[in-house]
Amino acid sequence: MGGIVAPSTEFTGPVDVVNGQHDLVFCGGDCLYPTDQNVVTLSAFYPAASRGSQTYIAMGAGHSIAAHKSGPDSFKQMIQFLRANNL
Repeated sequence: MGGIVAPSTEFTGPVDVVNGQHDLVFCGGDCLYPTDQNVVTLSAFYPAASRGSQTYIAMGAGHSIAAHKSGPDSFKQMIQFLRANNL
């Protein structure tokens, strides 16, 4: 997970983990191998995160999800997360 060095075990708010499917920086190039790395990240680094937490993998995208053709879908998911959690 790039520069993350320690879990945030006491954070109890909602978390949205968003990565591109082929994110080299955070997933080594395949966020779906050997399992969904976003789900693993959420549970490992934010074990006390609230019920509104989500994960999202931008299919086909790499690290720069905003520049990929899936960018609008990624932003739609992030905005939905913020709205659903009154953020």
